[in-house]
Amino acid sequence: MSLQAQSDEKPTQLSAEQVKFYIDKVQPILLNNCYACHGPGSGVKGNLFLGNRKDILSGGDSGAAAIPGKADESLIIQAMNYDGYEMPPKGKLPQDQIDTIAKWINDGLPIPPDQEQARPEQHASPYKTEVNEETKGFWHHQQVQAPKIPNVKNKKWITNPIDNFILSELESAGITPASPADKAHLVRRAYYDLTGLPPTLPQVEAFVNDKDPKAYERLLDTLLASPQYGEKWGRHWLDLVRYAETNSYERDGTKPFAWRFRDYVIKSFNEDKPYDQFIKEQLAGDEFAQLTEDSITATGYYRLG
Repeated sequence: MSLQAQSDEKPTQLSAEQVKFYIDKVQPILLNNCYACHGPGSGVKGNLFLGNRKDILSGGDSGAAAIPGKADESLIIQAMNYDGYEMPPKGKLPQDQIDTIAKWINDGLPIPPDQEQARPEQHASPYKTEVNEETKGFWHHQQVQAPKIPNVKNKKWITNPIDNFILSELESAGITPASPADKAHLVRRAYYDLTGLPPTLPQVEAFVNDKDPKAYERLLDTLLASPQYGEKWGRHWLDLVRYAETNSYERDGTKPFAWRFRDYVIKSFNEDKPYDQFIKEQLAGDEFAQLTEDSITATGYYRLG
């Protein structure tokens, strides 16, 4: 058996001094400077995991991280000395910490069994996540640009630029647009679409008899400003995040105060809250520099479903 093979063998029993040295000296250096990228819970960059002796010896994409008994030849020491590699990238470690890791390697890389960490499971993604010349061409890397408005034949049908896109497709398929809905049908559609409720007879009559050319726009503004708008459209978000006021299944216990999240969603829709703020509040509202009742309530998202 070669000397190298002997040095690679896991020590059968560690002395009290070795255990103390690892826990008090070595582990804090790894924890504070290496584990974010190469420790438990990390993405294991470069396929290098430093949580246990076996994986340190196996190394990552660049080879073994350490050679027991040979600190000067070990990749981890070279990287800490910024010799070829520069680790940690945020700044070179103090020399006394590098010397500590070197001593640990020269002593045979002893790690107490109860301190060894399991390597996180790696699941290969079927998607390309790196940004390269190929992926730069994907649509989501392109700058948003206003599309060219299509030309159409029946220009009298157009009331806004969106109509051009609709009519262009209809004309290319040889389809004639349906006739405009009468005002009685139009008001019912608006109410159902925006509030989920039918209009009353007086509301229908008021709209039908309103001769103002902007009557329809005014109707939409009124419905968008109504509390029922948030109740109607907020429920779609509540369905998406699996909102419920009980836990379901055989015990079906209640979820106290779940209604606060429901009301937060309805309020957000009615206030026309920006979508990015709406998402941030639910994912990390309790981490905001300026906490609000909304930002705290929004994190109830994590208790749903």
